[in-house]
Amino acid sequence: SQQQPQQPPQQEKKIASQASVFICLSDIRLLACDARVIPSSDFIHSKVPYNKAWLRNVDCTKDPSVEPVGVLFPRVGRIIGISPNFPDCYACNIAVVEEFPEIVSADIPKEKWKTIIDWLVEGVRQSITLISNDLRDKQPRNGRFRHLIALPVVGTGYGGGGMNTGMILEGLIGLLSSVSRTNDVDIALVCAERPTYALAQRWRLSRNHSELWPSLTELHKKQAVELANYAKSSKLALFLGAGVSAGAGLPTWSQLLKLVYDKLCSDPSSEKVEENFESASQTRQASILLQMCGGSKQKLGENVRAQLETKTFSLVHSIIASLPVNQVITTNYDRLFESASDSVEVMAKNRPYADELLSVLPYQPIKNHSRWILKLHGCITHPEDIVITDEDYENFSKSKMSALAGIVQGAMMTTHLLFIGFGMRDANYLRITNSVRDALGNNVQEPSDLGISLQLIKFPETESNGVLPQNIYMIDNENGNISEAACILEEFLDYFVANSVSISGFLLDDRFTEALNEDEMNLRNCVLQFADELIKIPQTTPGHQEATNLLNDLGFSQTRHDLSQTKKNQQKKTFLQKLLS
Repeated sequence: SQQQPQQPPQQEKKIASQASVFICLSDIRLLACDARVIPSSDFIHSKVPYNKAWLRNVDCTKDPSVEPVGVLFPRVGRIIGISPNFPDCYACNIAVVEEFPEIVSADIPKEKWKTIIDWLVEGVRQSITLISNDLRDKQPRNGRFRHLIALPVVGTGYGGGGMNTGMILEGLIGLLSSVSRTNDVDIALVCAERPTYALAQRWRLSRNHSELWPSLTELHKKQAVELANYAKSSKLALFLGAGVSAGAGLPTWSQLLKLVYDKLCSDPSSEKVEENFESASQTRQASILLQMCGGSKQKLGENVRAQLETKTFSLVHSIIASLPVNQVITTNYDRLFESASDSVEVMAKNRPYADELLSVLPYQPIKNHSRWILKLHGCITHPEDIVITDEDYENFSKSKMSALAGIVQGAMMTTHLLFIGFGMRDANYLRITNSVRDALGNNVQEPSDLGISLQLIKFPETESNGVLPQNIYMIDNENGNISEAACILEEFLDYFVANSVSISGFLLDDRFTEALNEDEMNLRNCVLQFADELIKIPQTTPGHQEATNLLNDLGFSQTRHDLSQTKKNQQKKTFLQKLLS
């Protein structure tokens, strides 16, 4: 018989996205993920091993309890009773004060603290390894390319190690980078306070970037730093589309319309229509839905709202909420960016972007507060106002929303507008872009003058329309995987934000002194001498408030600088004794 030609060996598909560690300044209880690590005490012997506040907003099928795993993972237990619609939760014994009761002493040698931190890190390693094993046969939630595990900066609160948060943080980040790659899972380390977040970002930026952001090319990093420079100089505004909310499990635009259609088809009170829904354009599909609602915009809006209600925001929301950006525009109806903003510095007495401090235009304008979000197409809190049908789009320029379009034009003219998760075919977007191009005239020299768009994959048609902004592609190949590209986008945003935010907020915080290098310690001592002198000067002196603000930005408000070292140690001892009792 004739010999068949030998087939060349099939090449294994290259994976562009690598497992990564993300740093967020947020509320871990509201972050959409596959699993969460919950700090606990010795759950085998304790009746109440963890603070139930960790399960806020989590639906349970029964009263939650901890199920020990066994000898391979003695420090980790599965929390039983969590609804399958919510992330799996795992208790990790990180109670330093129970394992090392000697830390109630006034002074603990640095070598002893290294032993304590090794013990903490081992508990986290056991947790990530067990969770990764449990998730291996499950699909990642919300269409992610790989599983996402979230954990707080363990051991720094009631665990008892708070006075050495800096050393604990460095030990954690060093471990997470390794264990993330070993188990091929993404990990979000969620900080509750800005000084901790600042030190985490400083630590990462001073290390090997190729290991900490492994999926990014050198071009990606260069582009991210350019965007960061815009953000730091208050020259950046955000424009958020539906892709930002996809990571929280919300539907895309086409999926939303189909979900509402299916719901109305099963509703006996809905009007029947002859027109074929599947073959209609998306805006026409929305008009068909309005007909099925008997022409009631309120009913249609309420059906839309029912599909967009969720208790958790996406990783992208959590990352970008910390950006030093005051102008945010969105065509999304949901409130997830507002929720993520409200969660920044969740433990602070004065959260910088709390709900009551964020202007939501046009529904909740607040004077004397600089950050605002413009809901260009309406909001689920006002379902009757949403822009969704053919008629809505046609009337957009004639309605009160036209004033909002003017705000978008102003942002395009005065800032660099960054589009994230936004469909470039939106009729209103193209109309606004064209009007800005007309207004700027010959001043439009290049696409970036109209904004910068973060695109997942480069398709040939994305370059064919001259009105589009400058595009930054996560995968420069039309055959790329969309969900994989979305992971690279998360990593790009993480790197971009790390280069945008202040990384000095830990300098004067006593919990981080062990993590300071020699230059930082010298600067700290110099600034503290300045603080000692500033206290003696009347607060009414011109420039005093500005000097005070500078100290606060460097973490001075977090310190107990006004207490003697003896009082500090006594306060620490009293606190830890209460934990032991």
